Amino acid sequence: MLALDLLGELIQRGARVSLVGDNFRVTGPRDVLTPQLRADLAKNKGGIVWLLRNLPPTECPNCGNLAMLRWFFTARGWRCWECWRIVPYPMTSRRD
Repeated sequence: MLALDLLGELIQRGARVSLVGDNFRVTGPRDVLTPQLRADLAKNKGGIVWLLRNLPPTECPNCGNLAMLRWFFTARGWRCWECWRIVPYPMTSRRD
């Protein structure tokens, strides 16, 4: 299962996922983390941490879209589904 799919499944089950240093923390109802889901989370730890660090902004600076799940990846940044403009990824260094 992909990291983005895992995060989506956790959100659908009512869990909260937060980034703590180089690890992530899942909080929520006790029955959220099944043994299979725990194994998938451990397998995709790097991808989940990367996604949490690079999640799109909660609001589009162009149109004010608040639905974070309506964003998608592009090579240059997150694209808003409402106005179709690209919001660049937060980067610490630029390699152009």
